[in-house]
Amino acid sequence: MTESPETQEKKKQIEKTKTIVGFYLLAAIFVLIAIASVTYFEHLNSVLLKTVLYVGVAGGLGGVFYGIRGFIYHTSEDDFDPKWRWWYLYHPVTGFVLGVLAYFLIVGGLLTLGSVSQVDYTKGILLYCSISFLAGFSAKKFNEKLDELASTIFSTSSSASTKTASTAANLVVSDFPNPVTAGMAGSVKVTAKDAKGKLVTTYTGTVKITSSDNQATLPKDCRFQPSDKGVYTFTDVTLNTTGSQSITATDSQNGSITGSQTAITVNKAAS
Repeated sequence: MTESPETQEKKKQIEKTKTIVGFYLLAAIFVLIAIASVTYFEHLNSVLLKTVLYVGVAGGLGGVFYGIRGFIYHTSEDDFDPKWRWWYLYHPVTGFVLGVLAYFLIVGGLLTLGSVSQVDYTKGILLYCSISFLAGFSAKKFNEKLDELASTIFSTSSSASTKTASTAANLVVSDFPNPVTAGMAGSVKVTAKDAKGKLVTTYTGTVKITSSDNQATLPKDCRFQPSDKGVYTFTDVTLNTTGSQSITATDSQNGSITGSQTAITVNKAAS
């Protein structure tokens, strides 16, 4: 069957965007390596500046490699979405920043990594670069750690925090494709609401995703962060059994805080 001009144009745009993103990620590697090389061969007077550049490059490379991993995965699955192009473009930059931030948090004593008895900008530079690489590679987890640090430092009362986190009465599960083809991954949005149906922006519970489909592929449990404002989208949810299925979200500490998206029609995959 001949594809419509709109479909052909859309495919061309996707291929063009993939080419741009692919070249950008490769170019980012060379740029970061160039920065590290210049930093190594130039005899900078400031040890601090030299160290910052090293850990920044390490974090940037972590961001690049995480972007490459996502790029290869979505390209191989043939579900690359051009709307995410900015995510790929910004990730090396945010990785650089997070790498530097991770270093200063460790040296400053807010993040513990073994015994750091004094501020020494050259102490264990390879170790610091490794941690910075992981910060850039696992930006989401590092941001979650930052949220924990901020909550610990700036919270006025742990009991007040518990009180605001427990105001949620139920979880609203929505936005999973319906109908859906068996084996096709989708996303599901989970929203925390109180007894009156209002959004609970302070909800910070850990949510577990389950399904009536015993063969479903489900994401790991996730703790809502303050930055989520009571709404979180779980990705890579796959229903594999045909028929009418449901997806349920439940607070791991309070089973009464729960909710489901029901009557999801799962159609058989084309042979």
